[in-house]
Amino acid sequence: SMIPVFIMPIAVLDAVHILSEFFDRYPQHRDRRRAILEVMGILFKPMLFTTLTTMAGFASLALTPIPPVQVFGIFIAIGVFLAWLCTVTFIPAYIMLMPERRLTGFGHAAGDPDRDTVMGRWLRRLGEGVVGHARAVLVVTMVVVVAAGYGISLIRINDNPVKWFEPEHPIRVADRVLNEHFGGTYMAYLALVPEADDAARPDETFKRPEVLRYIARLQQRLGETGVVGKSNSLADVVKTVHRELLGGDAGAFRIPDSPAAVAQTLLTYQNGHRPQDLWHFVTPDYRRTSIWVQLTSGDNRDMSRVVQALNDFVAANPPPASLQARWFGLNYINVIWQEKMVSGMAMALFGSFVMVLLLMAVLFRSLLWGLLCMIPLTVTIGAIYGVIGISGKNYDMPVAVLSALSLGLAVDYAIHFLARARAIQAETGSWRRSVAPMFGEPARAITRNAIVLGVGFLPLLAAPLVPYQTVGVFIAAILLTAGLSTLLILPALVTLLQRWLFPGSGRAVPNPQYEKEGVQ
Repeated sequence: SMIPVFIMPIAVLDAVHILSEFFDRYPQHRDRRRAILEVMGILFKPMLFTTLTTMAGFASLALTPIPPVQVFGIFIAIGVFLAWLCTVTFIPAYIMLMPERRLTGFGHAAGDPDRDTVMGRWLRRLGEGVVGHARAVLVVTMVVVVAAGYGISLIRINDNPVKWFEPEHPIRVADRVLNEHFGGTYMAYLALVPEADDAARPDETFKRPEVLRYIARLQQRLGETGVVGKSNSLADVVKTVHRELLGGDAGAFRIPDSPAAVAQTLLTYQNGHRPQDLWHFVTPDYRRTSIWVQLTSGDNRDMSRVVQALNDFVAANPPPASLQARWFGLNYINVIWQEKMVSGMAMALFGSFVMVLLLMAVLFRSLLWGLLCMIPLTVTIGAIYGVIGISGKNYDMPVAVLSALSLGLAVDYAIHFLARARAIQAETGSWRRSVAPMFGEPARAITRNAIVLGVGFLPLLAAPLVPYQTVGVFIAAILLTAGLSTLLILPALVTLLQRWLFPGSGRAVPNPQYEKEGVQ
């Protein structure tokens, strides 16, 4: 259901770059054919690689062991490719079919393209400030990285499907009230089965008093966790029937002392009105049993606490028979889902990061430039997840998926910035002379894209489920932050590393176009 919401804002990214560049180039030539050919010549390679990196980010979700997430990632990747293909064919064709008179007055004022808008003036000052204070920018970046690392260390992995609804939703209200007054609405089941070596033995394991007493002690321990409101087992059936057989005396609410007495209580139960209910707790051969555990919380952290309590109890109190404890039920499935999601998303993020880094190294034909391209998105993702940890927001399904998704999207800005920086530096012959042109049209296109894409995800805030709202807020935050960090961190790094990034740059012949613009 989220596929269209993701594809729509992503599909317009390349269109924004093409039209933004055409908006600046057309007044220089007043020839749409020449202008659009020049635009596509400049942008085709960066747009191709940004599309590939976005596809890699989404396709990396196929590495997760969760089928719905795999389907989501693969179909988004296909949609991103189709959007790119339509953009690079349809928009140039559409422009060429427009009457030339429709373009009268189109584009920035010739000769003064950077000073006719608030955005242009703001970006020009931003570029001058960043390059002039490159070291200070990187110091602040390092402070952000350290703070992000601390925040990430505080992240709590937790999820609860009921909390996908708003706090005042009737489902949340009913869940809260029911769990305050009853034993618990979240079910988990613990199966106790013989070890493989004992599976062929004919004894009726769960008619043995010592085994039933062990189960009762285990239930008591689970109840001490604070999240188990009630549990039911074969031991409870035996104790209840034994009490009734002895006249209802409270002291008779216990496990009988002999297997024969246990068998008598079970036979009495089977003579009642619902004898088949016994098989909800034990198999007819009395070789396997299950404990019905009612939890007052659906958080997987609470279920994990119960699982750990069981493990600690079994380690300290070996069972009188060779038994294996196996959890099942929806609450336990949620725990396994979280484990696979976290490990799967980690694998997807790593795979996506490696793939994008390789693509960047191929695009720029340099590992150094490739690593440089990865820095803004790495800082961005770290900062956003640091905020998640510091704010106490749980690391749940939507938050986990965002890491792999945002990587492929956030790197787009760095690709466009560095690709244009290299091209402009080759024409001007100096990085210092390239700063003003870089914070002209390229910076405007990046800013427009960050705004369009970030705002494009905000309609998710109107969704009725909290995960959709979370995706909208965090994807918008990641993309806006990635755009800003690209315009701050990359110019500062290029300024300090220009000796290694542009070896022999002083030999280039300056382009008269930039000399006319008064670039110093």
